[in-house]
Amino acid sequence: MYSEFNLRKAIRDREFIPYYQPIISSCSGDIIGCEVLSRWAHPAHGVVEAWCFIREIERYDLAGLLTQIIMEDVLADVVMLNNNRFHDFMVTMNVTLSLIFDPVFRQYMVELNGRLTRAGVMPVFEITEREDIHLFPDAAQIFLQLSCEGIQFAVDDFGRGYAGESLLFVSMASFIKIDRQYIANPFCPVASAFIDNAIHLARVTGTRVVAEGVETQQQAENLRARGVEYLQGYYYGAPSPFGLFNYQLKGKPAAVLN
Repeated sequence: MYSEFNLRKAIRDREFIPYYQPIISSCSGDIIGCEVLSRWAHPAHGVVEAWCFIREIERYDLAGLLTQIIMEDVLADVVMLNNNRFHDFMVTMNVTLSLIFDPVFRQYMVELNGRLTRAGVMPVFEITEREDIHLFPDAAQIFLQLSCEGIQFAVDDFGRGYAGESLLFVSMASFIKIDRQYIANPFCPVASAFIDNAIHLARVTGTRVVAEGVETQQQAENLRARGVEYLQGYYYGAPSPFGLFNYQLKGKPAAVLN
């Protein structure tokens, strides 16, 4: 538990930094993008993962400010990507529904989307699972407006919390990110059925599928055989600072999203 004072001070002192986790094409094995994850370079505790502080960040209404601080670093990093040769290298970041429906932050999203696109990457905003889309009036209109601005969304942690079909349809998301709980044991009948249903839903809606939490070769091969397009997890690389992530890209051909 972190106090509002400590969190605000850490944001002001730029102690929060971006880490990058690769997203892999299941067909080619190439790195086709990354997810941006927040880390706290705590002066006493070392690098602190987001799950330790994100609830307090949201409780104290600091998520928008934290996102802006993190993304300024990301904007400086992406222009140096070793793999930055096409405008389709995917860079994803988490946003809550509350942020999306804040008019001020929504304008920031449009501006950020433009800046990242001009920097040579394809931004995707991952909608987190903790809020119910039914509680947001005019949701369809807002997402249509953002879609017309060229903004792409992913439903994060699909199958957990409120991340389900309603959110997928209303947000007009381009990606489904299957929650790691189903990836842990894809041979479990329930998990297997959920994965197959998610893939079928993606085919019907023209959505692409990312499997999160891939930790073994067996999981990767099973998901690839089922038709999951993109894979993410510790089997392919842990979240890391930009320098290490960029080193992974060095010398690799730029993959093109299909």
